[in-house]
Amino acid sequence: MHVRCKTAGTLGNGYAAGQISAAVDVFPYFERCENVTESGGGADAATDAEYYALMRDSEDAYSTAGPSGSYVYHAQRTSLEIADVIVNSPSPGVVALYVLMKGGEMANEETKNAVLAACNDSKVRPLTELVQVGDVNAVEYDVDLTYYIAQNADKQAADIECAVDAAVEAYTAWQSAKLGRDINPSYLHGLLMQTGIKRVEIRSPSFLRLRDGAIFVEPEDSVPQLAKIGSRTVLSGGYEDE
Repeated sequence: MHVRCKTAGTLGNGYAAGQISAAVDVFPYFERCENVTESGGGADAATDAEYYALMRDSEDAYSTAGPSGSYVYHAQRTSLEIADVIVNSPSPGVVALYVLMKGGEMANEETKNAVLAACNDSKVRPLTELVQVGDVNAVEYDVDLTYYIAQNADKQAADIECAVDAAVEAYTAWQSAKLGRDINPSYLHGLLMQTGIKRVEIRSPSFLRLRDGAIFVEPEDSVPQLAKIGSRTVLSGGYEDE
């Protein structure tokens, strides 16, 4: 049985399997109820930017030839919590869709089923195409760095520490905000140098090119990759002379 939260928005997302177990309308022979998967799929109202992006992407939806943009549009309109969609064809007649949620989270089964239903509709899918929704490959990376503060720094050490932690958070969010985004320590370095530190030694991550699923030679390389943060080690090396 499919259940839907009565309150629109993200309020009903994130309940672990078995956490929703109270029945309001009990019927004959009722024994118990519980959610079997983590709840998800709820989204807040579209912002102006999100609404404009959907409106712009809708132009591809009028084609009857099955362009990738059409599949992207119909997938994204199932939930405003979808951050990125990649569409490719690993073999003739097969269309594979990969979905990334906001916050760098992979799509759960409910979202994937909703995307499949929307893109597999007979009014959307060309008759000869087989539509599938797959899982992306996660590539874990660690953040390991030591930063140093100039003796005559304008900020206090505690303020710089907070700014460095915020920069690392911003980097990990950016890194997992798009499918196939290369693991790029240069972006982390740029964010850190805006915090007021003198220099930083980044031991990890190293640059790593990830597959985006758009260009591939072998079918097994058609699955896009997603960078996922592992451990974080952020150390202060203290003060240094200029």
